[in-house]
Amino acid sequence: MGWSVASLTLTATLAMMVAVPLSDKFGRRKVLQWSAVLFAVSALGSAIAPNFLLLVIARMVGGLGVGVSLILAPMYIAEIAPPDMRGRLFSFNQLNIFIGISAVFFSNYLILQLAASDLAWANSLGFEKWNWRWMLEVELLPALFYFIGVVYPNDVSFKQAFRASLEGSEALTFESEAITATITMNPTLILMRILGFVASFFNSIGPVMWVLFSELFPIHIKGAAISFVGFINSLVSYLVQKFSP
Repeated sequence: MGWSVASLTLTATLAMMVAVPLSDKFGRRKVLQWSAVLFAVSALGSAIAPNFLLLVIARMVGGLGVGVSLILAPMYIAEIAPPDMRGRLFSFNQLNIFIGISAVFFSNYLILQLAASDLAWANSLGFEKWNWRWMLEVELLPALFYFIGVVYPNDVSFKQAFRASLEGSEALTFESEAITATITMNPTLILMRILGFVASFFNSIGPVMWVLFSELFPIHIKGAAISFVGFINSLVSYLVQKFSP
């Protein structure tokens, strides 16, 4: 379970190391367009994957797109935004991410409601049997919008410009109790806490981190430096997801 969750973040971490050099050679927007294609391929591949291996591979393909977009979108904003609007546009970028995360919760909820309904069209589309596949396939829609967004704006070139051990007999002793406790928790309270945490993050360290990165490093090392700190940030995220899925 940990691998299925964290596999995407692993490739995102690796993509961050090559995203900036690639964008220096081919242009920021061109590489962001590639990331949108990777999102679409991942969504379709995850939805139709016939086995666990291909599901993980499809998620890892999506991770490449995630790593590219996370590192390049803030850089792109920093390079095209006037200084007096830079912070505001960074905040909008983080707001859009938060809206996307919230939309996932609601779209998944809607799919589950359709799966439990008696609607003939929902049953014919396999919502009841394959609800998780539909949850993954929905990613095709934002991938399409993202591709359109980075293809059609005016073209501008900026080429110059611990693991804590949850393993062994002790973990096995408490595993069933932990799972049972999680299942019996108040779902509304859990959702409120998750959304509260995410909202706090996106109103504080979320946008500020990327603004700081874009202004902290000298121009001649900015690309490499942002790639490195983005790599460290994503690596920590991967470890958390891997061992606390």
